Amino acid sequence: MAAFQKIGVERIAVDKFLGKSLDQICLDLDLDKEHTALLKYHYLQFDRKNCQKVKYHKEMDQLLKWLIDSGIPLALVTSKLQESTYNLIEALHLDLFFKVIITSADVVYTKPNPEPLLLACKRLKVKPDPSCISVGDTISDINAALSANITPIGVTWGVDGDKLRMAYPSLMTVTSTAELRGFLEQ
Repeated sequence: MAAFQKIGVERIAVDKFLGKSLDQICLDLDLDKEHTALLKYHYLQFDRKNCQKVKYHKEMDQLLKWLIDSGIPLALVTSKLQESTYNLIEALHLDLFFKVIITSADVVYTKPNPEPLLLACKRLKVKPDPSCISVGDTISDINAALSANITPIGVTWGVDGDKLRMAYPSLMTVTSTAELRGFLEQ
């Protein structure tokens, strides 16, 4: 929100932009090139300051280590800006876990389009089918997985958790990393 306020966009319905790339948000807001560039600049300034404040949960670290030790190749797929993504990855030391990282810079279409997930599968050298799992916290994540023929799992600790359950009542949703691990061990 702070980045939007810096360019004069006072109030936006944040919910309608969850899971979208910043470029798509700028298109949806009908921002010109100057305001788009300003928004990206302020967003990245805000992001650099705040990514150090993101809390990394020990349980997530344990889950990622277990997945790696189990030989499961992992990809991180996000609609975030590339620089923003790598700032966060560096701050949280996530580069140790993910063989492939896909950001909005790597694709023409971001989620909910399946392109980023299909590219991740290609780079991991795995076939995109129901044996692949995509874990996501937004409706865009789930729609992308379904369109890519990948099994989606919704997590309720993210930004759209409760909405996932309402939008997809039959969707496998988990409320903790322990519950996610329990499902993955099956």
